[in-house]
Amino acid sequence: MSVFSIFSRGQTTKEATFWNWFFRNEARIYDLEKDQNRIFTELSSELKKIDANLTFEFGPIQQGIRDFVISADGIKKSFPIVVDLADKAPKLLRFKIIKFRPRRPPFAEIKYEGLTIRLEQIKFSIERDGDKAGITIFIDGFNDAKRNAYVGVAFLYLDNCLGEYDVETKVGAIEVKALTEPSKTEKVPLAQIASTFDSFFAKNPNED
Repeated sequence: MSVFSIFSRGQTTKEATFWNWFFRNEARIYDLEKDQNRIFTELSSELKKIDANLTFEFGPIQQGIRDFVISADGIKKSFPIVVDLADKAPKLLRFKIIKFRPRRPPFAEIKYEGLTIRLEQIKFSIERDGDKAGITIFIDGFNDAKRNAYVGVAFLYLDNCLGEYDVETKVGAIEVKALTEPSKTEKVPLAQIASTFDSFFAKNPNED
């Protein structure tokens, strides 16, 4: 009898049921490229039995291990569920479990709702917003006619550069403006946002 079957037999929670399913399908999920659509559909269905906001990402295979990212899709009320589910994961030989979408190197460009925005087109400014960071994103070419699309691009870049957890817990007000608009604080290239953000909180600790 495996360690996992001993673990699962004593629990009937939704989390245990999910990890039982994942464990039984581990080899198939690991080789997901062979049947990606079906695996993603099944995995999404299993996660939504726990919480409707849960989603996931996989990393490439590196030294025999894949990252398996469990995300609340930016919905803060579901953050405790992500933590609980990840903390209850069994030992998996082929996967590293990661809570929330992590920071990644900035996208070179994002295509979204008819826009193509390159990283070098964007700057940002940062200032205190209560116990959080208020961030203004300045985009070259911004116009009100496509405001929603530009805002979408801004949020995608923030999530990409800062990670899901920090965006939802440390970022306060977010504004999106044209690059030509004035700023109360220095405009900095977006490529530098992660280091600038961390320095900001090192100087202005979040009381939480």
